[in-house]
Amino acid sequence: MLYLAIPLFTFAAIAVAVGIAGMVGVLPGNRVVGVTTPAAMRTEQTWRLANRTAGPTTVAAGGLLAAGGAAALLIGGIVGAVVAVVAAGTALYTAGSGVAMATRAVEALNPPSSKDAASPCGQSCGGCSLAEACAN
Repeated sequence: MLYLAIPLFTFAAIAVAVGIAGMVGVLPGNRVVGVTTPAAMRTEQTWRLANRTAGPTTVAAGGLLAAGGAAALLIGGIVGAVVAVVAAGTALYTAGSGVAMATRAVEALNPPSSKDAASPCGQSCGGCSLAEACAN
């Protein structure tokens, strides 16, 4: 089960490092790791708030990934693989929940601009192709 445990341990280490960096506020703004939603990337302040909010769930996701890797090694066989896959799925859900909380926190701090809200594309008449028809 080493082939399953090594990627889980690797992703666990990355998740814990990113989560801690986000909580401490030293995670640099980027489009690769951290909360990379448009709302979070508006300003440096929203970036820090989003990653501080999502940091604890990211660390928890790393812990779940490590537990899945340990299960793959210690239990082994099909049962170990199933436990590892369930742990990985739970980790993804946990990290996603953190991103959702972070996005809500950022949007509460800095609501979308009226320019964003006034865009008819996708909000009426079924999409951009009919936006001109709606304007008349």
